[in-house]
Formats: sequence, C-alpha cells, structure tokens
Amino acid sequence: MKKLCELYDIDSDVLIKDIKINSKEVEKNDLFICTMGVTADRHDFIDQAIENGASAIVVSKDISGKSVPIIKVSNTNEELSKLCQKFYDYPNKELKMIGVTGTDGKTSTATIIQTLIGKDNCGYIGTNGRSWKDKVCDDNPNTTPDETRLYKFLRDFKDDGCNFAVMEASSEAFYRKRLENLEYDISVYTNITSEHLNIHGSFENYIDCKKELFRRTKKDGFCILNSDDEYCDEIMSSCNGKVLTYGKNSDNDLQIVNFSVFPHKTLIT
Repeated sequence: MKKLCELYDIDSDVLIKDIKINSKEVEKNDLFICTMGVTADRHDFIDQAIENGASAIVVSKDISGKSVPIIKVSNTNEELSKLCQKFYDYPNKELKMIGVTGTDGKTSTATIIQTLIGKDNCGYIGTNGRSWKDKVCDDNPNTTPDETRLYKFLRDFKDDGCNFAVMEASSEAFYRKRLENLEYDISVYTNITSEHLNIHGSFENYIDCKKELFRRTKKDGFCILNSDDEYCDEIMSSCNGKVLTYGKNSDNDLQIVNFSVFPHKTLIT
C-alpha cells in the first residue's frame, strides 16, 4: 500500500492498495485511472468505481462533485505506465528484462529461456500466464498484460528473489501502448508472417510494432535475431543494442549446424 500523497503532490493520506482501469474489478482502497479504451471512455465509469470502493480517481477531464480525491493529468493513457512503475517501486529497473517477439515461437522461446536461467531466478509472463519458482498463475488474460498487472507481476518476481524476467512482447501490446517507458536488456526476434492484420491494418504497421521491442533495448543490451527470416534486415535497422544473429549460415554469431525434431524434444547442434 501507498498513501496518495506518495504518488501525487496532493494533501491526502488516503491509502491506495492497487491500481485498476476496469471499474468492475475495483475493490476497496483501489485507485481508478480513467484511461481511454478502444471502445470505451473510462471516465463514464467513475461512479461505478467509487461504489466498488475506489479511494481516488485519476482523470484527464474536468470532473467534480465526487466523494473521493480527483487527480487530473494531461493524458491518462500516458500516465498509466508511469503511475504503475512508481506504485510498485520500479521493479523493471531491478530485474534483467528479456523480451521475445515474433509471429510464432514466442511462448516456446520464452519458456526455454526461463528453463535455462532457472525458475528460481527468472519469472515468465506470456500466453501461458506467469510462472516463477514453484508458482504458476493464470491471472493474465493477454499474452502481454496491461500495465496494472505487468508491474505487479514484476514486483512479485523481484520480491521472491528473481533477478530476471522473460516476457512475450506482442505487437498488439506495443500497438495498444501497454509497454510504454519499459526498456529491455535483451530482445529476441523469432519470425514474422502475415497475421494479426485485423488489428494493425497493414503489414507495414505490424512490422513497425515488432520493431518497437528493439528500439526499446538498452544501448548496452543485446538484440538476438533470426537471420533466416526474410524480415531480419528490416528488424536489424531498428536495433538499439548489440546485434547477435542465429541461423543456418556460417556467418551467424550462433550457427545452427544440425537439428533433429522428435515428438517430445528437439536436438540442436
């Protein structure tokens, strides 16, 4: 918990237990932030949030006459990630962040990375929910969670002794701005095929959202790319960290010399 005055320059000792963007999920002592959704303006649900126990509201419109403190910011969508990072004490800065993106293979790759590092030291977030140490949770409705869940999950990892977090970074998450203000130590690219165009509108927009992971990689970090994919060079043009390639050709940093696929395993040399 934090006091409202620890989050904003406001004379209020109101306690904040959690941050919510869905008024139906609000519980006592939650802070409700009125983000603008794809089809909904969450300013319309302020009264429901208060009825459910919200102790404060963050808005970007002029709102008055409410029974709880109202904090106005210029843009609630942009405010969300900053607020969540501050509330959970910036766990992303305490963990080595690994992001995996691509049309196919995100889940397998992220799971393998977690296994190689060790579940006691690395948390996973993705299609299969989240897992770390001996814990498995399915409280993640999206491949890449929204900010209210993401930073909570990262804080759980760090508080339980993990030093790494590997997450599936979907193109939709970048398109929806769920990963604003988040940097990565390592980014991994699997491949790109023509999918999810119903969300992005065009293949060019889809690729551009994939590129965002590599723009967000730290300059002293690493971008690991599949050189066998036809869009590798285009992804490489957006890399901010040191590039390492993997593939079948001998000029790769990591060359796949041979591989055999079995029903229960894949062997790679």
